[in-house]
Amino acid sequence: MNTKHKIMSVSGKASRINTDDAGDIKPGKRDNTWKATWKDGIEYEGEWVDNLPHGNGICQYSNGDIYDGEWKDGERHGMGKCTTKNGTVYDGEWFKGQACGKGIYNYLKGNIYSGEWKKSKNHGRGIMTYANGDVYDGEWKKGKNHG
Repeated sequence: MNTKHKIMSVSGKASRINTDDAGDIKPGKRDNTWKATWKDGIEYEGEWVDNLPHGNGICQYSNGDIYDGEWKDGERHGMGKCTTKNGTVYDGEWFKGQACGKGIYNYLKGNIYSGEWKKSKNHGRGIMTYANGDVYDGEWKKGKNHG
């Protein structure tokens, strides 16, 4: 797989997608959009600038994950929602391909975190509501409650 468009996840490193090895590019369903399909199964439909996703778009990755939101220079950037194949969902702010700013993450086992993010980890002020009803409201550092 071309490293310029690795599968991106809320817990992974920032990644990019571009048109270097797109197998099929054609006009999208909406005005001023394009749809690209890569040989490895990634599909993107949305706005483009300089051969990179830029603006609003939807990307379905070959592993079944879907990102619907804003892009900048080929990376998730701005507001967006990532739904993974296994059912986890992050809805919030992105910066250079990573969850950063404010967002809500619905975990597979029913826990829900609402708060601040940095480098795709809960970091700063946030509330974790656990599936069993327990709640932690406080500070987080690098994905762990802190305080």
